[in-house]
Formats: sequence, structure tokens, C-alpha cells
Amino acid sequence: NVLTIAFSPNNRHLVFGSGNKTCRLWDTVSGETLLVMEGHTDEVISVAFSPCGKQIASASKDSTIRLWSSETGVCLFVLAGHEDAVWSVAYSANGRRLVSGSMDLTIRIHLVDATTGEQGLVLKDDANRLTDIAFSPKGEIIFSSSKGGTVRLWDLSSGQLISRLMGHSNWITTCTFSLDGLQIASGDLDGIIRLREVNINWSSSLIQELAVEVRAVAYSPDGLFIFSGHEDNTIQRWNSSTGASRTPDIILEGHNDAVICVAYSPYGKWILSGSNDKTFRLW
Repeated sequence: NVLTIAFSPNNRHLVFGSGNKTCRLWDTVSGETLLVMEGHTDEVISVAFSPCGKQIASASKDSTIRLWSSETGVCLFVLAGHEDAVWSVAYSANGRRLVSGSMDLTIRIHLVDATTGEQGLVLKDDANRLTDIAFSPKGEIIFSSSKGGTVRLWDLSSGQLISRLMGHSNWITTCTFSLDGLQIASGDLDGIIRLREVNINWSSSLIQELAVEVRAVAYSPDGLFIFSGHEDNTIQRWNSSTGASRTPDIILEGHNDAVICVAYSPYGKWILSGSNDKTFRLW
């Protein structure tokens, strides 16, 4: 089944990570599978394209991150260091750094270029389990979420903790930045999405209250909307503006099991969803 999905920067390709330990590259025009990347020894639970589109990073329960050529499918590097499952991986805006979050309660920053995957800073978190991480599009801040209901903001250059943000009362399953870097969103198992304006106080400006568990969130490229995947098999669209209605304006139905990942295409043309029903849908 599909566990994680990501669009390439040029909108032409999709990469999927799955429970069968592989990554697959898919052509959005022809619908064909172009590459199958094998090497992980456990489920692939996070994937990301580099900003230039030439690399794919995959994180696995086998405690490693692999970097692949998106043109040939060859494994370029295996990044080790984590001592437990790696739940999330993300590239910095300039593509020179890769950040990974693990069940070993560390966030690791890897220096990535054409010749090396050297490890940089190691950030030690006191959360009882890291669940997701995101890079600010401006490349200055790392955003992490945890099972304990807290989100944390980290300074990339120093590795110092900037702030702990409270408000969730249950396991946070997902977190992300808007593409302009001005807003952050986090969703939890109570069905609540919290939106925060990126400012000196990191104050919570809006709460979207839902009926069922939130499994994934993604901003539209223009930042006006958030799409969320849910345990009730639906994808829902929300207005991200402060003061917006607390009900979705669009609900997409069709999956037969929980929607566990969603992605918005970079040009805003498509939404992709992956589900525990072992299918993905392009909307």
C-alpha cells in the first residue's frame, strides 16, 4: 500500500513510498511507472524530491535514508546514523541540506551535494515520539511535531530550539509550512488542524475543528487552501485565511479506507491522495 507521495518540482513525475519497501517513479502524463527503486529492508514511510528534481530522498522503518537519482533510479547514498525508524524527511529550499526525524527522538541535518551525504547537526528532542518534520521555504526554520501534542521550531543554522508550541491535546500526525513560509499547519488524532502565523510570537490564529482523525495536510501553491486526508476515507478542503469558516468547502470521496497522505501539485493543477485501500487518486 502507498504510505507517502510527492510531486516533482516540474509537475511531471510522482514518487511513491510503500509498504513493500520500494519507491516508484510515475509519469503524470502517460500514467506509466518509470522506475522502481529497491534497497530498503522495511517500509518506506516518507519521500521527497530535491528542489532541482534530480534527487529523491526516501526514509524507512529500517532506520536509514536513501538518496536516489530520479533519472536512473540508482541509489547515490545511504545515510545512516538514526537508531530507529525514520518517519519523515525533507529538503531545504536550496537543496543543500536534508533533514530527517526519527523514533530515536533525534532530528538530523545532512549536508547533501553531488559527492557526499555528510551528517551535520543532530537535534535532540524531548518529545516522546517525533511524527513529522518540515523545512521553512525560506530555509531558516525546521518545524517538528510529536505524539505528545507539541510542535517545535528549530533554528537551522545553530540547531537551537526556538519555541515549543502547545495547543493540541492528542497525537499530532502531520505538520507543514505554507509555500510562502508565512503560515504553519498541524493536524492531530482529535480531528483538529491548527494554523499559526509565522511571526515572533507564533500565535495560533485559527483552529479548524473536524469530526475525524487528520492523517495528512497540504497547502495549495497559492496558500489559500489546505487539503487534509482523514480516517473516514475523505479529503477535505479548507480556507486557510484567518477568520474563515470552520467547515470544509469541498469534500472529496472515493477511497475505501483511511487517506494517509495528500500532495498538491506545484502548479496547482492536481491533488494526489494515497490510502490504506492500496490505491492513490489524482483529483
